[in-house]
Amino acid sequence: MLSIRLFLPVHNRGSLTGDFINHFRGISRGVADVSITVLDDGCTDHTLTYAKKCDPTITILKLGGKAFWGGALNAIRSTIIHSSEAESKDLLYMICNDDIRLLSAKGLSNALEMVRDDTIVAARTIQLSENTFLSDDHDYYKYEHSDLEPLFFFDVVNGVFKKTYNAEGTNIAPTRAILTTAAPWMKIDTIPPTLPHYLSDYWLTMDFTSKGSRIVYPSGFVCANHKLTSRNLPLEDCNHRGIFSMERIRLKAIAYVSPASPSYAPAWITFLERYCKSNYAKRQSRKLKVKLAISQALLKILASCELIMTCWKSAL
Repeated sequence: MLSIRLFLPVHNRGSLTGDFINHFRGISRGVADVSITVLDDGCTDHTLTYAKKCDPTITILKLGGKAFWGGALNAIRSTIIHSSEAESKDLLYMICNDDIRLLSAKGLSNALEMVRDDTIVAARTIQLSENTFLSDDHDYYKYEHSDLEPLFFFDVVNGVFKKTYNAEGTNIAPTRAILTTAAPWMKIDTIPPTLPHYLSDYWLTMDFTSKGSRIVYPSGFVCANHKLTSRNLPLEDCNHRGIFSMERIRLKAIAYVSPASPSYAPAWITFLERYCKSNYAKRQSRKLKVKLAISQALLKILASCELIMTCWKSAL
């Protein structure tokens, strides 16, 4: 039987993390031997206590509180490439979000069969509505294939993500659930640790595919994910225009942009400069830098004005 080392990055997810551990232990029983490493990015609630209660055998790797997703992926990469078991053909590595449910043990079994040294095995996702809750008792099979999130590829000429229904044409993938051997991790570079979640997902998988790996989507390897717990931006905002418009109103602490999350416009510039090869994309990156500098200056002026008004009102 194959062995899976599961990496689970977490930060203040409470019982969600422990519930996922129980779920994964159940669905992988009889399919693979599993060891779980929880990457603790500075949890200050009961997440680790509950996780340990659910599975006393888990290993906890401390990250310090500022790793976010990119830093967690770097820690996973470092752990894999320095592992004494990296050459083992019977040990596979898996990354999961703790806010998902895999639909079936058969899907996981299909995924294990497709793992090769040159493949990144990724799960498709069903995005659940706000009125549907994650539960091992829920019948996710009622969802049709059309309910699966579309696949995407990154257009390196125009610097935007595009939908595709051709699995062979993808060069990026979310890391809600991916399986690999150690081999692809040996080829890639570190990820800028300040990248937000969806960009670090795509940075990682773009690096995999640019170094010769290919992304595959096995039949039945599907997970359910709830919109309320996902930390990714909606895909309609995943281009330089949407990212910049969100950066401009960063101080209002709207959804997806908060003091706990890296700001998206600088991260998007970093992504463009790494993966866009065309002059068009480079010009977009330069324009973004100028707009970002202007917006940050305006935000500082706005913050100063608000402080002055607060002091003036207090003096009255």
